[in-house]
Amino acid sequence: MKLYHFTSRQNALKIRKEGLTKGMTLLKSGLMTNTQWLTSNPSVEQEGIKGVLKIVDRTEARVTVNIPAHLLCNILTFDQFCDLHRNDLMDYFDTEPEITKEWYVYMGVLRPLWLTVRVYNHSL
Repeated sequence: MKLYHFTSRQNALKIRKEGLTKGMTLLKSGLMTNTQWLTSNPSVEQEGIKGVLKIVDRTEARVTVNIPAHLLCNILTFDQFCDLHRNDLMDYFDTEPEITKEWYVYMGVLRPLWLTVRVYNHSL
């Protein structure tokens, strides 16, 4: 399964070496889940989840993720993730249904071997 993650140039350099390891989702209870947010949409122009605080410029780099077949059980659709944490989600998870069909959550760490990093207008 091929999915994508968008990030800044600085984060892309770390991801290339270490993988996607630091993705976290804050829940209302104060708990953090180790989650890597991914999309099936390869376009850097996509809208994404409305209202999410964007600390970095996520249009600088695209990470292509090829998850091994035996680990596909660690992927949740956006709707499955919301169902799992139904009473504990922050308000920014209230998004338009057509957008959520493109979003996935990988529960755990994505290793560098499974990733291809492309920085736009830069070479790594």
